[in-house]
Amino acid sequence: ELSATFFTALAPMLGTKVGASANLLYNATSGVLAYDADGGGALAPVTFAIVGSGIHPASLGQDFLVVA
Repeated sequence: ELSATFFTALAPMLGTKVGASANLLYNATSGVLAYDADGGGALAPVTFAIVGSGIHPASLGQDFLVVA
């Protein structure tokens, strides 16, 4: 379950492109797209999307566009 904190953290990025980082993670094996609030600290990443079903893209490109 995504909390309001997840969306609050992305709010400053609206309308901008962001690359995969310690906070935005993609797993090509499972297709999981996740947000890690503390960038690899004690908190576990929160899955917010699964890309593909059965077959997942090897890459999602270099950037993500954040839209509301």
